[in-house]
Amino acid sequence: MLDGPYSNKWQSEVSRWLVDSGCLYMMAWGQNCSSWDDSVDCAQIEKFLPDEAPDEEFVMTTWHDDETLESVFWFAQFCAHHGDVELKNTLVVHVGLDDREAEFAALFQQSKTLADREDEGQLT
Repeated sequence: MLDGPYSNKWQSEVSRWLVDSGCLYMMAWGQNCSSWDDSVDCAQIEKFLPDEAPDEEFVMTTWHDDETLESVFWFAQFCAHHGDVELKNTLVVHVGLDDREAEFAALFQQSKTLADREDEGQLT
């Protein structure tokens, strides 16, 4: 989630950290989120030059500028998958000035029922 200031250099460093740490599926949401898709893609390319990333280390990247955060959380839990590796963990990284951990943890849990609430017309 992106709702705070950051430099291009810091973005590149975080993108390299994500790739080097074994991130396999990066979803960006918030201000200028498409730049994170590009930044992580570039970090992945740089890591494996002159070759391509091996299938089991390929990082899928998406950005979600026209969706609610709850929808992105739901997608992360039920739709995000990797063709070669089972995704077992979700790490939420918030780029911002305020501590919103409790808010995001609650929304992540709430998102598990999003599809049911949409079907019933009970969105909050």
